[in-house]
Amino acid sequence: MRNLNLEINSYGFGQDFAEETMRQIMNGCSGGRVKCIYHQNELPKEFAYIGKVAGNLIATDAELELRLSPNVIPGDAFRFEPGTYWFGAIDNRTRLFSTQIGSLEKGRIYKYCFETRLRESKKDREQIATATLRYKFQGQQEIITQEIFVNRTKEEFRYFMKDDEISGWFSWLDGLRTNDPKTQMASLQARLKILRRDGADSAQIELIEKVINKLSKEGTLDGLSEVEKRRLRASDISRIGTRVNR
Repeated sequence: MRNLNLEINSYGFGQDFAEETMRQIMNGCSGGRVKCIYHQNELPKEFAYIGKVAGNLIATDAELELRLSPNVIPGDAFRFEPGTYWFGAIDNRTRLFSTQIGSLEKGRIYKYCFETRLRESKKDREQIATATLRYKFQGQQEIITQEIFVNRTKEEFRYFMKDDEISGWFSWLDGLRTNDPKTQMASLQARLKILRRDGADSAQIELIEKVINKLSKEGTLDGLSEVEKRRLRASDISRIGTRVNR
């Protein structure tokens, strides 16, 4: 499939769908997302969504690149939407992150999160990275480049100021790279808050509530059924409907 030069995604149906096997098959494919549909009543909406997505594709072969500035100490990279994913640490030598996105969809939000630390500086404003998006539009290669700056401050009270929404993203994503119970609890609670706010699938919300209750009582996620584990790993950001741009 990798040699077809196509974006390929996979839908699975029913409780016995072998999600892990399909993920291995899809590994390395452009697109490469795997989604399991557990309830038959969701099928019409899902297929309607597939048709809608096909009509919304506006570009192909998209690739995102982020090159960090010399004054930045790189950490881990994540995708938050569509579908959460942990890429691991950015190479401290190259200071470069890149990923294949595939097709770009009109109206869809794409979110990537990066951990970084800044070295001390006397500057009030400093460039920390350059982001580059490459894609094909009507057969032509297009490139968009955006320099990224941050404001610096010596006012200590500002050190503790944070954006609650972005903090919630990182709390959720932190659960992707560790099985520590405290981290998992914070991740699940952040995930539940976001899903409730965004009107996500009620069955997925109920599952997260159940898992939080189990973790708080037993201190472990051992004992979850294979179906529950698959649903817990499933992407619940991508769903029917439109997310409001903020």
